[in-house]
This record gives sequence, C-alpha cells and structure tokens, in this order.
Amino acid sequence: MKEFVLPFSVLAVPSIGQEVRKGEKQIRKVAPNRKEPSFFEYVKSTMRMAKFAALDLPAVFIAQMLPEKAAKYVTYRVFTSNGLLVMKLGQFLSTRPEVLSESGAESLLALQRAAPVPRAANVYEEFRKETGEHLPEGSVGPMIGAGCISQVVKLSVKGKEYAIKIVHSEAVQEMQTDLWVFRKFSSLLGFGRFIDEFGEMITKQLDLRNEKRNTEKFRENFRFYRSLEEDGSAFNWLLSKIRKYSFIFPNPVIATKNMLVTEYWPGTYTETAENKKHAKESLLFLFLHMVFKDKHIHADLHPGNIAHRSGKDKATVVYDSGLAHTISDRQRKNLLDLLQEMLLGNVERAVLLLIDRNPRNTHSEDQKRKVVGDVKRALGVRGSRAESKEAEKGPKSAQIDKRGPGSALIQVSAAIRRNNVFFDECYTNIVMSTMYVQNSALSGEYTYPWARIAAKSGLGKEYTRLLARRIAKKYVNYDFAANR
Repeated sequence: MKEFVLPFSVLAVPSIGQEVRKGEKQIRKVAPNRKEPSFFEYVKSTMRMAKFAALDLPAVFIAQMLPEKAAKYVTYRVFTSNGLLVMKLGQFLSTRPEVLSESGAESLLALQRAAPVPRAANVYEEFRKETGEHLPEGSVGPMIGAGCISQVVKLSVKGKEYAIKIVHSEAVQEMQTDLWVFRKFSSLLGFGRFIDEFGEMITKQLDLRNEKRNTEKFRENFRFYRSLEEDGSAFNWLLSKIRKYSFIFPNPVIATKNMLVTEYWPGTYTETAENKKHAKESLLFLFLHMVFKDKHIHADLHPGNIAHRSGKDKATVVYDSGLAHTISDRQRKNLLDLLQEMLLGNVERAVLLLIDRNPRNTHSEDQKRKVVGDVKRALGVRGSRAESKEAEKGPKSAQIDKRGPGSALIQVSAAIRRNNVFFDECYTNIVMSTMYVQNSALSGEYTYPWARIAAKSGLGKEYTRLLARRIAKKYVNYDFAANR
C-alpha cells in the first residue's frame, strides 16, 4: 500500500485520467470521483423542485403575514427541507431582499450561520479517490468545520497539521440535477438572469481549485502583512515593526475539484478589550484594502470564515476564499464615491449615485425623489435637519442599525430595488462581506484611527478630500463635490 506523504504541491491539477506529478512521484487518477446523474435522479429532482415551487415557496410568502417568530420558523424549515440547492438558494436570497420581503431576507440570514450539515464523508476513501494514494492510518482528526456541501477535517501527517476540505460527491450530484431543473423552470417563469447568477456562484463553490487560486491571490496581495508565526524571516520581522495588522490566508498545499488541503491555522482568540478593538480594526482594514487597493474581494466573509489569533503578533485568519470578486477601476470609483457620501450623511446624493452611475436606470426626476424618500424612511432619516446632524458626526459616527444583523443594509437595498433600480454587479457580489464588516467592525463605541487605516488601504488622498468636504460643509455649509 502506497502511503501519502506531505508536504508537496501541485501547481495545476489536470483532467481526470491524466498524470499528476508530485515532486518525484507520478500518480494516475484511477476513476472519476463524480458520476453523471441518472434519469431517475432527474425525475426525483423535478418532483422536489415542483413541490418547492408550487407548495413550499407560496407558504413562505404567506408566512410573512404571520408573527415574526412564526414567519422565521416557516421560512427556515422550507429552505432546509428541500435539498441542498434550495438551502444554498436561501443563503443567496438573504442578500437579495428584492425577491423576498425585508423580514424574509432577514430570517434567511440564519442559514448563513446554522445551516444543517449532511452526513460526514469517509476522508480516507475520498482522498484515495482524488489522489490515488492512501492517508496513513490515524492521520484523520476531528471535523473542524462544515457547510451544506462540504466538510473540513483536521489532518496530521509526519508531525505537521493540515486542514482537508472535501466536497461531498453525493451533494454535487444532487445539486447538479437540481440546478438543471431550476434553470428549466426559471426560463419558463422569466427568472433566467437571476438563476444564472445563482448558478455561477454554485459552480464556483463546487470546484475547490477556484478556492486555491483565490487564496494564492490574496496571499500575494497581503504578502507584506504576513504573520510572524507564518513567516519568521528578518525582513518580515522588520515589516512587523511598521505595520499594525497581520493576516494569515492558510497556504493551499494541493487542490483537486473535490478536495483542498491547506495548512492548519486555528483561531486562538482571547477576548480582552484590547484584542477586541484590534480585531475590529483589522477586519475593517482587510476589507478596505481588498476593495480599494487590490480590487479583489473575498465575497463570503462571515463569522465562520474569520478567526483571530492572540499573542504578541496578533493576526486575523481568513478561510474559504472560494467566492471572490474582482472589480474594475470604474466600479472602484463608484464604490468610493458612494462610501464618501454615506460617511458624510448625504443620503440623497448617495442614492442618486446608485441610480445615475448605471446606464440601465432611466428614472425621471420624480421617480428619483421617490427612491430617495423610500431610502430615508428605511434609514429612519427625517428630512434635511436629521441628515445634516448625521453629517456633522463625520466618519467616526458610522454605526449599524440596531434592529439586527444586516438589517439596515437589507432594508435600504429592498427600498431601492422596489423602485426598479438596477445595482452595479459589484454591489450585489460583495454585499454579504459588506454586511459582515458593517456588523462586526463598525459596531460599538470605538474611535478608529481612520487616517492610518485609509492611508494603508490606498485611500490617503480620498480621506484628505473627505475631511476637506466635511470641514467645508460644517463651517461654511458648502459641499464643493456636490456643487461641481
């Protein structure tokens, strides 16, 4: 029996049936690990999707008229009892309140935190199918993470620890058939564009080689912010004396379509006031650096994908980079302009930016005023006086809505989409990460070192301009950007 030995790396994983070179070894894939769905499975999927569309989905809409607790229970049950694809659809819909109501979208946020997990896979068998090699007996440890389509298990080989992520082959087969049926239904009902967007997201998550490529990109982008625990070189030690934040993107060792092996970096967080403040600052810097400096964004930031390590070299660990989005220079400018207006409390100008920057929006002036009014009501803003008070507080006043996780962003998004405003794709693709950063980093009564964070995120010039606008608006009641 040939045993598997780490470390090794595979630069590119070829198609099934070709040889993979690992150092001096060559391994031939024995057989495909993913079978084609049978006709019977397509029939089962069609019946399941027909039941969901004809009975369960209407029940969700009716439940929105019930008391909040009952509505959330019905919504959760429907989206967790109709197969894995519907469960993932529920997670996707939690960021798309234009499809369900605001309360419906909020109730689906629970699927991001506590989705049911399928049965555990046999790691030894799945690894053999993927590589043709056998893991040493006793090398597989406990499960350290799980989602509705995959699981992550601790792996110990030759005294070194790794994390192995496996996509369930049965889950892939089920999702492939359900997605095919979903697309057929959606083309008949006119939801083709929405389902295509959802299908693209699912396809990316089902191929773990995407996660490997994205992780390597993030490691390159944050190469000057590597933790001393990961890189103890003299050069990195000197950098640690300058920088404030450190990050670990667990290094991918090998990736196939179904399996990903990375270095094991667990969180070792001890909650103190100092560590809590540093964790919030670090998360905020991470997001701003991704958006405005690298223009390559982790699109699935949530509590399960972020961990913190305490100690002398505090570091933030970022997991699961399977969903990432790259934005253009034009989209970066749109996001930056929108952020500035929101920080200054210019609700009306922020909404008009969303409308005017997308050529698909052809709203009249009266329609624009209606959108602005709906957004102000969603935010609880009452006229220009309230708006100006928010502006006087400046960037430090950025606070989340206290109604619940992501509530303010969801309700604003719903108010805008109800008026047939088309978002730029960069907003919808990063909305989940934006909601998490808003709730985690910008909550609490903290005074952030905005100048330092902005400068290190590539926003030094923009931050200076923001301060100039704030001073001009506060003392001479003039906004030179709005009056250009």
